[in-house]
Amino acid sequence: MLIFLKIFLFTLIYLILFLLIVLLLLILLRSFFSVKGLFTSNCKKIELLILFFNKRVGIKIKTKFKNVVFYLKFFNLKLKIFTYNFTKKVTDSNKAKVKTKSKKDKNKKKLNIMIKFKQLSFKEQVSLIKTIFIKFLNLWRKEKITGQLKIGLANPAKTGIFYGVYCSLRKMFIKNDNFSITPDFINKKIEGEFYLGGSIRLIKILSIVIYSYKKLWKKGV
Repeated sequence: MLIFLKIFLFTLIYLILFLLIVLLLLILLRSFFSVKGLFTSNCKKIELLILFFNKRVGIKIKTKFKNVVFYLKFFNLKLKIFTYNFTKKVTDSNKAKVKTKSKKDKNKKKLNIMIKFKQLSFKEQVSLIKTIFIKFLNLWRKEKITGQLKIGLANPAKTGIFYGVYCSLRKMFIKNDNFSITPDFINKKIEGEFYLGGSIRLIKILSIVIYSYKKLWKKGV
């Protein structure tokens, strides 16, 4: 019995070490990723694909904004892991849970990053997104970028600010005519499609995450 226990423990230790090594490689090695988006009056969806080990293994995430579907890709196989719905129906049991929320839950909400982001002014939001995007593009090894989008925000002023940021980024990072954004100063909408493809080392994204967190944290609520 003792021998079997030792064998089990050694096997478990080696398995954990193996998983840690694989995780380390995933973080350190350059990974391929692509983002595809399609926006029409009937369909709005975004698809994110991250591939490792010479594009043999990866994760695929698809969203239509009502739900997110996660897939695991292994060579030519695609396995659906799970689906998360944003529009879940509230049952009686869930209503009871909501009523019993304590003050701790409210305090946790105050620390929510998205809440802090929404409390920024529109110009501050655009400035932060622009800075994060520039940092990301400096780390990203571009392979392909195409698309035609027509975008209109809540009002003409916000649309103008957004389009100005896009034009400044385009001059720095987009060297071809295969991608363009057309502003719509009358209607609030997003129409068109786009594709981004390239590679990046995941460990370098940590610096962007830390920067974003610090920026929002300083804004304290």
